[in-house]
Amino acid sequence: FFFSSRRRHTRFRNVTGVQTCALPIWAWQVGREHYDLGNGLFEAMLDPWMAYSCGYWAQAHTLEQAQHDKLDLICRKLGLERGMTLLDIGCGWGSLMRFAARHYGVHCTGLTISVEQASWGSERARGLPVRFELADYRQFNIDGAQRFDRIASVGMFEHVGPRNYSRSEEHTSELQSRFG
Repeated sequence: FFFSSRRRHTRFRNVTGVQTCALPIWAWQVGREHYDLGNGLFEAMLDPWMAYSCGYWAQAHTLEQAQHDKLDLICRKLGLERGMTLLDIGCGWGSLMRFAARHYGVHCTGLTISVEQASWGSERARGLPVRFELADYRQFNIDGAQRFDRIASVGMFEHVGPRNYSRSEEHTSELQSRFG
């Protein structure tokens, strides 16, 4: 990715097949400083799905199984069915999207502010109906052209902050299809 700064936003030129859009500069800095540290660091401490949130330990004995069980629980709670569309806000390396696409036949779009997450996730999702976009959720789909059957955000909402919850919920509801 190449980027150039323009006032409060950064524009990216797509060089790896990952969709991009304008990001507020501070969001780009968060991505660079917290997530673009090298995927090797995260591969060493996370499960094979690269899920960067808690696991579901009801029946699990390993981190890998706890993450698998969590992803399955999320998909079941979302009521995912083959052919549905899912937007994953703050998708990270795409664990939920890859799981939903493989096990539930869902078409997924994920938003991340990390170049390395998008690159790693895109490589692992090759052949699946999964698309990563390097985008801040507030700058995504401004024209309202895209709608999704389900929207998930696993472990990202705490970064929004309480004073921005209602604005975030309003924007998210605008992205849902009438059946979502």
